[in-house]
Amino acid sequence: MDPRLVCVDIDGTLINARQEIPDSSRRAIRAGIQAANVFVLCTGRSLPEVYPWLWDLGFAGIIGGSGAFTRLGAQTVTDHRISNQDLRTVSALLDSHGFPWVCQTPTHLHPSPSFLEAFAGRAAHAAGGDNPDAVVPDGTGAQAADPADWSPYLRQISSSVRPGLPESASKGTFMVPRGEELRPGTLEEATEGRLRSISGSVESAWGTTCEVLLSGVDKGTALTELAARLGIPRSHTVAIGDSVNDIEALEAAGTGVAMGNASPLVKQMADMVTGNIDNAGLSCALEELGLTA
Repeated sequence: MDPRLVCVDIDGTLINARQEIPDSSRRAIRAGIQAANVFVLCTGRSLPEVYPWLWDLGFAGIIGGSGAFTRLGAQTVTDHRISNQDLRTVSALLDSHGFPWVCQTPTHLHPSPSFLEAFAGRAAHAAGGDNPDAVVPDGTGAQAADPADWSPYLRQISSSVRPGLPESASKGTFMVPRGEELRPGTLEEATEGRLRSISGSVESAWGTTCEVLLSGVDKGTALTELAARLGIPRSHTVAIGDSVNDIEALEAAGTGVAMGNASPLVKQMADMVTGNIDNAGLSCALEELGLTA
């Protein structure tokens, strides 16, 4: 069978809230690569946020920054950037609301001080610290005890954090405290439509995350560009994810797969729905699609 391009989201698809990958997923991905398929990470994360042991599984490249940049090995395929002017506009607007934010380039992170403080608080809670009532969605619409441990993430990114705003960025992320809101379309209006914002995939008692993205650039456009570069037809592409920023990839791929822990909207847009991440969902999807043999 001709090789297929398989684009795998990280958070909620490949790794769980404890920043761990299920053993079943490890085995299935390695089997899929051994079967001559091309596996790439397809994530909102930048390169410093990707754990080295994920690369050890054999991924050929990455669609990062929610589609803003794509790399195959050390080769840059695409690299779309938000201008410094728009970064200044957005950061000032978010600061006026008191919302923590971070600008992400392919290789560095430029956070506001309060952004890292929020993640440090989550890491402390996971270790038995404050905020014992923190909750996250469990994929069914209910609220469950927060199992997230972001301390491995904070250790991973520590050497790549830089002060101030970068000259340009792949994307931005900001946090909206619980009980607060940002009027829909605010960022779009402030940047004359050059940027857009979508809901993120991290939510708990302290609030939720949102992403700031270039208009017209997403995981779906990146998947299409990468498939063309590899000479793989759309019918031979697969995208697997769980969050709002995965929707365009699921729509662009020949087969779009939603995890069982995905939001209802993501499931609605997918061609098939598999099990939850901690219930062998990823490996079951790969096996059902015939990618592991």
